[in-house]
Amino acid sequence: MSVYVASDLHLGHRFAATSRGFITTEDHDRHIIRKLSIQCGKRDLLWVLGDVAWNEESLSMLSELKC
Repeated sequence: MSVYVASDLHLGHRFAATSRGFITTEDHDRHIIRKLSIQCGKRDLLWVLGDVAWNEESLSMLSELKC
């Protein structure tokens, strides 16, 4: 088991997405979730600290993670 810490995901935040070089918020959010999925497995623990999501729909994307 590994423990990971992430912060400032800013899921669903249009300005954060464009300032990070993404054309759409959806592209940004998919990228973040994909990268976390690659890193964290079902036996791992992920702590997400602060500035997680702009809305509930984006926040619910975290449920796709296996950790």
